[in-house]
Amino acid sequence: MRKPLFISLLLSAWLVSAALPAGLPGPLARPAATCAYRQDVADLLALSGQAGWTAWVARLSGALPAHVAGQPVSIRSRYSHVLFTDPPRSLAYAYVRERLLEWYPAAQVTEHIFAGVGGLSYKNLVLTLPGTASPAEIVILSAHLDSYAFANPPEDAPGAEDNASGAAALLEAARIFRTARFERTLRLIWFTGEEQGLLGSQAYVDTQPLGGILAVINLDMFGYDRDSDGCYELHAGTSPISAPLGQCFSTSAQAYEPGLKTDLIDSYNMPYSDHAPFWDKGIAAVEILENYDPGPETDACGGVRDANPYYHTSQDTLDKINQRSGFAIARAALAAAASLAGPAGTCFPAAPALRLTSLSPSQHVLSWDAAGGAQAYRLFRSPDGCGGDWQLAQTTSALSWTDTAYLDPLQAYAYRLEAVSPGGACVSAPSACLAVENSLKKFFLPWISR
Repeated sequence: MRKPLFISLLLSAWLVSAALPAGLPGPLARPAATCAYRQDVADLLALSGQAGWTAWVARLSGALPAHVAGQPVSIRSRYSHVLFTDPPRSLAYAYVRERLLEWYPAAQVTEHIFAGVGGLSYKNLVLTLPGTASPAEIVILSAHLDSYAFANPPEDAPGAEDNASGAAALLEAARIFRTARFERTLRLIWFTGEEQGLLGSQAYVDTQPLGGILAVINLDMFGYDRDSDGCYELHAGTSPISAPLGQCFSTSAQAYEPGLKTDLIDSYNMPYSDHAPFWDKGIAAVEILENYDPGPETDACGGVRDANPYYHTSQDTLDKINQRSGFAIARAALAAAASLAGPAGTCFPAAPALRLTSLSPSQHVLSWDAAGGAQAYRLFRSPDGCGGDWQLAQTTSALSWTDTAYLDPLQAYAYRLEAVSPGGACVSAPSACLAVENSLKKFFLPWISR
């Protein structure tokens, strides 16, 4: 039987002091104070939006093209075998890694290689944001990148909910967290081999240093919400070590997404995702899941089960996702992770202002004013307007750049700019998007209509 939420909150307050092993740093000892509303966290979350998270889900599940090495590709499968053996059919891993390397110094993006199925090598993708005050204390936000479908999984496993929803949340975290500094180290991990039996997360806890890991928030299939009630499962398990983390996540969800209903489950250990190997090592971890199991009428979901009927099929596609509920849960996760890591200020006080002058269909001049403390500037270009797939076009220390690449006049190109701090440690918030007018209309229609 599931414990009611208020009982869990009362118990966690006195259990935590006994639960934390001797010598372990204790920032989770007061989760309500740590994870309550903070303006700096709210400002960080304001850089994200539902359309952005949805677009990541769409690209990772094949509903929108993703760009790898500048070329549009369709990702219809993220089955682990396909991820690492058949690039023409799945470039999801390469796509995520390419985005991270556009955003962060290469030293912060690492690959953890481990033994997969059939003698193949799989990889976990790890992004590390070093803490400024307590770098040895680590908060992990994780999700598995791979997908699975019962019918011919290598061919057609889009996995929009399972688990593009979680992998997309990590991409949004990586995108917006680079504008801030944190007291503790934040580590984002895209695990693979999850569908083959938690291979990536198990290999990680078996081979990587675990000292200093204070909390693990694992995101696994939370985008389905047929009845739109905003109810989801928060699995904290039976160990008192994870109780404060469960309380923290619940507090953050209430603070930043009060429309959500949190079904906090601490009466049994749900072992079927990448949080479980951390539990086995005595590390505080929680799992975020759709409203998968029916509970008593007294639980947050009213005893109603709202599980995705397309789970592990080729029909787990974007149109089955509840974008409002899914993004709200993703925001709650980002808020909890940022709060636990402890925001320590932004690199720049404001976003830069970008100016655009189009001289011809293939010549666009971008200019901007200097940002104090900036070492360089990065210009990102989208071939599909302001809502498209942004790709790094240029890095420069100058205050202007002319894009003279061959540009398709039928495409709706758009640009954004960010200022980069010395060493690339973090960046400004992005400038407002500026879109090029349709080139054929602007440059040729007046001449044709004479």
